[in-house]
Amino acid sequence: MSWRDRGFLALAVLWTIFTVVLFGVITAMIVREPAFPLGLGWIRTRGLAGLWITVPSALLGIAGLVLLKMRRPIAIRLLLLYSALWTLALLPGMLTQLPTIVRHPIAYCADGTCTPWVITVSITVAFALSAFWYARQAYAQLGRS
Repeated sequence: MSWRDRGFLALAVLWTIFTVVLFGVITAMIVREPAFPLGLGWIRTRGLAGLWITVPSALLGIAGLVLLKMRRPIAIRLLLLYSALWTLALLPGMLTQLPTIVRHPIAYCADGTCTPWVITVSITVAFALSAFWYARQAYAQLGRS
């Protein structure tokens, strides 16, 4: 594996660690405030039902990271699944606002609504890039076996 591939894989792993911790924090917020509104892409829920989203996501990410540390081949596939699922979950929510932004970019950003959209784009792109690099590693593993 080249240094570039290792670098990008390290960034993907760091992103996964960050998001797993974030899901842990969101889980704690849901437990603390049972009416917590969870809005992640097309996933919209309120209250303890959000635990059905955050807990499995965090567990999938943790399992992938632990197995990666143990150098198990399945780890990359789990991390690919984790990143791909969140890319697919966030993409529709991001794209629904795109026509409004393209038609009226100045008006859209004037009331402060473009900042959340830029954050959503950044998060979605980070998940997509992570999925891409995990897919490269999974493909490389198939070639070695």
